[in-house]
Formats: sequence, C-alpha cells, structure tokens
Amino acid sequence: RKSIFYSLITLVLLAPVILFITYYTQTSSAESKAVVTKTVGKELANFVDSTSVDFENALQISGKSAVVALVSQVVSNGVPVDDAQAALSSLALNSSYQGVYYSVLENTSLDRWQQKVESEGNAFGLNVSITVLSANVTHLDSFNLLFTASASVNASFSAYDIKLFKNYNTSTIVSILGVEDPLYALRTNGLLERSLVSAPFPHSVSEVDNAV
Repeated sequence: RKSIFYSLITLVLLAPVILFITYYTQTSSAESKAVVTKTVGKELANFVDSTSVDFENALQISGKSAVVALVSQVVSNGVPVDDAQAALSSLALNSSYQGVYYSVLENTSLDRWQQKVESEGNAFGLNVSITVLSANVTHLDSFNLLFTASASVNASFSAYDIKLFKNYNTSTIVSILGVEDPLYALRTNGLLERSLVSAPFPHSVSEVDNAV
C-alpha cells in the first residue's frame, strides 16, 4: 500500500540543527547566540526548500493513486464519472469527491502529506504550517495526465524569532499506461477487461476493435 514518503532531506537537515542549538545555548555570549541564529536561519531555509522537492513527489503519488482509485470505482459500479478532471483533482487533494470519501487514498492525498510534514517539523521544534492551495489535472496526451498543484509553507523558530514563508507551484506527469481501460469495461458491461497499452502500430484502438 502506497503512502506519502517525505524527503529524507527534511529530516536530515533538522537533526544537526537541534544538536547545534543544544550545544551553543549552554553559553550566553553574544557571539554564540549570533552563530546559533545564523545557523538556525540557514537550516530553516533548507527545510522550507526541501519541501518543494517533497511536494512534487507527493503530487506524483497522489495523482497516480487518484487515477487508479477512480478507475476502480467506475469499473466496479459500472457508472461513468460526469467530470473526470474534477474528480481526479479532488481525490488527489483530499481523498474525496462529491462528499464520498475514498478510504483507499487515506495515506496518499496531498492533505495527508501536508499533515505529515507539519508533524515532523513540529517534532523537531519548528512551527510548521502548510496549506495546499490547489490541485488540478489536464489531459496531456493519449497516455499521460498533467497534475499541477500549489502550496504555501510557513515555518518559524519562535525561540529565535525567525520566520520564513514561501509559495510553491509544482507539476508532474502521471502515466495511465497499465491502468485498466474503464471505457472497455463499461462497453462490455464488465464482462471483458484490458489494460491501457501503447500500440506498436499506427492504428487506433477503435480501428482494431472494428476490424475484430
């Protein structure tokens, strides 16, 4: 079962900062405090920057999971989706669509990623607040979808009055190759199934079906 994997950079960068602060706060010299403040600011900036890499990874996972979950729902119920783009965007964002919660997406949505990164940051003494502002999907080509998303990150270290804020926009291409073809299942009333594959010949799937 897939889950959100936030970057190791986010954790690795925070650990030495805490040790550094613990050591230097044993002294009260102005020089030591200045060194601590500078280092904390630098590593806090690294933490905020690392979330941009993780944000793209999270979008890839949430987008792919949304595609698989929505196709499974269509095939199982035999009912097409009125607005697939809206459905995929909503599922990637918060695991739900039109009031229906998809429990299979519990650990893969962007809002779940947001919660996990906030929790990890707070565990290391930071005040972290992330807001996923939007998530959208567009048709890129026959076998790929383009997911885009934006988020704002607020991080601070209250003990040193250091605050950082950044907005991020990211995108990722999600392939649908290998995913079950929902239209084929709907047209055959679920009696037949096939996965989406890239044909090694210059003919469309409909042409092949008609020929058969």
